[in-house]
Amino acid sequence: MQPRKEKSNYISAIIGLITISILACEPVIAIGWRELFFIFILMAFLFGPPLYRFIRRVENFRRNDRKKKE
Repeated sequence: MQPRKEKSNYISAIIGLITISILACEPVIAIGWRELFFIFILMAFLFGPPLYRFIRRVENFRRNDRKKKE
């Protein structure tokens, strides 16, 4: 049982060091409208086509499922 306690101490020490370093830096996030627009366009470009294909496949599946039931 002793090795587990030492391992948890190492993990808590690492988490503590990361937390202290994050607080010490005092990061400031400043995102303007241009950056938000750019992020939105990037997400639409990356996730739009696969999402559109998935929605079309679900619609086709539902349509075919209804035809089979009738």
